[in-house]
Amino acid sequence: MICTAYSDFAWDDIVSQLGKTDNLVILKKPFDVIEVLQLAHAITKKWEMTRQARFRMNDLNRMVQESTKGLEEANVFLKQEIMKRARVENALRLSEERFSKAFQTSPIPMKIINMTEMRLVNVNQIYLAITGLDAGDLIGQPMDKLPIFCDQEKREQLQQFLQARQPILDMEMPIKSASGEPLATLLSAEHFTLGETPRALITLQNITERLNLE
Repeated sequence: MICTAYSDFAWDDIVSQLGKTDNLVILKKPFDVIEVLQLAHAITKKWEMTRQARFRMNDLNRMVQESTKGLEEANVFLKQEIMKRARVENALRLSEERFSKAFQTSPIPMKIINMTEMRLVNVNQIYLAITGLDAGDLIGQPMDKLPIFCDQEKREQLQQFLQARQPILDMEMPIKSASGEPLATLLSAEHFTLGETPRALITLQNITERLNLE
């Protein structure tokens, strides 16, 4: 802030020489003391607010930088997790494909039970062949409604063992064949989890011919 007694210059001349800026104030005599004090107070207040704004801007820049760094780190971690999950899902898909192929082409009659709902969720081709039923007749049906059991007492015993999560090995289980004649089978069951759903893989061994020979 410049105080000067030279008053024989016009404002336009002064501005043209010094340049137009809000950082320069020129007081030409005569001036009032109170006016000078008010002006000094206003300029000081402006300087203080400008400094506070600069400090706040620096704080905001620091916070933005920290947030940006945190987001970048989170983004890197998220990308790694996505890649890891993709690898796991791909491995799971390949494993499920191999299992499905082995399940369907197996010469051993097999079916899979959803243990939460006690419903049949899958059967293989040889199982359908020996029972003479279509997949639509079996898949989705609760165990107590499956049209394959010859002995309901045996079926209830099987269901109790499954609900208790007990492994089953060579349990005698007569079932209805495609011809309507009962088949003597030995039933085995293993429990496993697919996703988050507990399931049971049930296999049958047809021993009718062996018993007939005996």
